[in-house]
This record gives sequence, structure tokens and C-alpha cells, in this order.
Amino acid sequence: MNIASLILLLQLSAALLTSVAQNSALPQSFQKQALDLSRQAVELVSRSLAQNVTAGISADDLLDTAWKKTFHWMTFFDTLAGFTAEGNARADGTQFVLTTEPREGNRVYILKQPVWQGLITFSQKSYFRTAFIADSLNLKAYFVVGKALNARGDQYYGFKIENNSLYGVSSRDGTSNEASVLLRSELNGKYHQIEARYYPGEKVQFYVDPSKSDQGPKGTLISQLPNNDALANIHLMNIVLETSDNAAKHLQTSYFEYIQRRDVLD
Repeated sequence: MNIASLILLLQLSAALLTSVAQNSALPQSFQKQALDLSRQAVELVSRSLAQNVTAGISADDLLDTAWKKTFHWMTFFDTLAGFTAEGNARADGTQFVLTTEPREGNRVYILKQPVWQGLITFSQKSYFRTAFIADSLNLKAYFVVGKALNARGDQYYGFKIENNSLYGVSSRDGTSNEASVLLRSELNGKYHQIEARYYPGEKVQFYVDPSKSDQGPKGTLISQLPNNDALANIHLMNIVLETSDNAAKHLQTSYFEYIQRRDVLD
């Protein structure tokens, strides 16, 4: 069915509905049939439009677009080889675990920063997601793209755990000027899925334990966003754990996935 026929079908359906609405004396059975016909017409038009939109897209088109316009990376932490880590970090093929020393202020981290690739940037839209279990109290942890808890001038977006609460965070000049939004309190050492979506110069949206019945963001930040100039070779993944008392703290993470738009190839 061509576009002109679809438009005509919609016009006829609209006219039928208008006629029924203006003639309330019509039998109920006729009104029901008219509504059913109109509903079927709308469904037919929707399916036909979808087919027209996708008919000209081949598998090669999809592959070329994915290859030229996106960058994707994912790890299940089969090994710590290829990562930069400091402190007690271990991987066993199912997860990796960070553990601090039982000393206030002790910090451990793991990060991924491939050099000379020119792909990872704050100038393009990007998303990441991961899952974790953490001790509840007297700790601070970060899951970010960029650098956090390092030095003034650090830029990043992602998540922070602090004293049993989860925050969405963003910064363009270090943790001293960090923007944050509370996403969930009382984590209580349970497993959680988290996802952040970064829109350059606009916002970061944060999702916690998304499900079919609850897919919306739990919070949004529009301030202290990373500088969206064409910065490359930033930290692709940075996970940090710090204890704020004299007890060892633990953080378990099962995977980390990142996807980013790239605007390099035509």
C-alpha cells in the first residue's frame, strides 16, 4: 500500500468517526462496528508505515552505520590483565572485587584508559551501565566515565555511593565542584543495576534497577557537565572505593558496558 492510499484510509477513518460522534441516535451496534473499523484502519496504517520505513534499509546499511557511527566496549572482568589497578583488586571470571585496607582514607581503584585511540570523548552522546554490590556504611565509591577522586580539573559523569545512598554525579572541574542528585537510599549491601546516559552540553540521566514496569530515569543533572569540547583518550571506565573509617570495605562489580556515538567516518 503506497503513502497516498494510507493517507486516504486515515481520512476515511476520521470521517467515519466524526459521523458517529455527530449522530448519537445511531444504534449502539453500528457505533461499535464503526469504532472497530476505525481501529483496524489505524493499525493497518501503522504497520504499513513501519514496513515502508524499513523496506529500504538493508543488513549492510545497519552494519555500516553501527561500524561508522558508534563505539562499543564491554567487559565481564575475566581477568585484570589490561586494566590499571591500585590496591587489593582481584577478578575470578564472574566479577571483580575491590577491597580497601582497614585504615581510614585508604583508596583502591580500577580503570581502563586505552591510549592513542581518539574515540572516547565527552563531545558525543554516550551511555554506560554496570551492576554492583557494596558494603553499606562508612565508604565512598565511584562508577564513572572520566576521572574522579583524583585531582582538581577532573571531568566525569556517573554514580557515587556514599554511606548507604546512591547518587548520580557530574563534574567538569573535580569533585570539589561536583553536581549530584540522590537516586536511592538504603542500598543495604544488595545487588543493583545502574545506567547513566550523557547528552553533551545538555544533561545526564540516571537509571537504577530498570524494569518493564519502571523504565524512567531516577534523576537528571543539567549542571557541572563535562566540557563537551572534542576531548579524546579520557578514562573509559573508572571505579574507585575509599573507606572513611578503620575497617576494610568491599565492592563487587560483575560487568561494565559503554557505548558512544562517534562522528569520525562518513
